[in-house]
Amino acid sequence: MLDVGCGPGSITKGFGDRVAHVTGVDMSEDVLHQARLATFDKPNVQFVQGSAYELPFPDNSFDVVWSHQFLQHVSDARGALSEMFRVAKVGGLVAVREAICDTYQVAPQCQHFVQWRDLYKAIAYQNSAEPNAGLFLEHWMADCGAEVGSIKYQHTAMTYSNMNPEARQVYCESWSDRVLNSSFAKQALEYSLAQDHELDSISKSWAKTATDTHAVVLYVNGECMGKKSEPVKFVA
Repeated sequence: MLDVGCGPGSITKGFGDRVAHVTGVDMSEDVLHQARLATFDKPNVQFVQGSAYELPFPDNSFDVVWSHQFLQHVSDARGALSEMFRVAKVGGLVAVREAICDTYQVAPQCQHFVQWRDLYKAIAYQNSAEPNAGLFLEHWMADCGAEVGSIKYQHTAMTYSNMNPEARQVYCESWSDRVLNSSFAKQALEYSLAQDHELDSISKSWAKTATDTHAVVLYVNGECMGKKSEPVKFVA
């Protein structure tokens, strides 16, 4: 199995408990270092540095190729998805899961949350990426090598509430930090899409949501999978 855009490897590590062998690939050596530390006791999990546009593997290498919340960040989602199909075995499965940014909601309602959502979209579009990638997965797969009739699309809602307060707190606190200390913050300022005081207000709103025992944060994911098609055979 291959996990494209694996980041620090939290999902890759989980796959390691379920499949014979899984490889994670990411461009950032820093996050790959974190991933290797987190999986030092799992010999069937490995990580490789590489670009999603030129995956460092031969054709027909993997039974399953997976990507989670990655295509929304790249400027050529079809190019990355085509590479995923290239390295999948004929008849193998390519599966992707992406958020639909416009579906993000929070309660109690907060103007800073709307500002964050709009800023997220604006940064993505500035980077020629698609923040609503979850909507387009079926079309992209049809263009990139999926077997006709094999494509399956569905959506699921991701909800953070008092059903799992620890997860809600971790998610909201992560965004409270990322708004100030990540590429999100850097690009928001670099592209003149927000000012420091606006980012500070958004961060504080996320921190407040993290401690609100009745807060709800939700969004919709698009989920799509398809099999790699047989190569076209020409008869002379």
